[in-house]
Amino acid sequence: MSGVPNITDEERRRALRVAVEKRRERAQFKALVKSGEIDRAAALSDRRATDIKVEELLKSMPRIGKKNAKCIMALCEIAPNRRVRGLGRRQRERLSDAVAHWDSK
Repeated sequence: MSGVPNITDEERRRALRVAVEKRRERAQFKALVKSGEIDRAAALSDRRATDIKVEELLKSMPRIGKKNAKCIMALCEIAPNRRVRGLGRRQRERLSDAVAHWDSK
């Protein structure tokens, strides 16, 4: 028995369309965060952020690059592969505090 499901060509095309649309939605959301149209605190609790990796979301925030994102994640004890939806309550609180502190720099 194979782990790959048997799906029709139409189901495959539909799944690809859905995947492309979700990637487009995430990219648009990150662009709004980067431009400042969505503030940092709101971005962390936005439903569109749930499927984004924490590091990617942080890097999309103004004045937070790759190095600072890794630093924030280490301070908040968040694994590099963690997505926003997978954050625990304490991690989310620490991340929110760290982002607010970074905003005041």
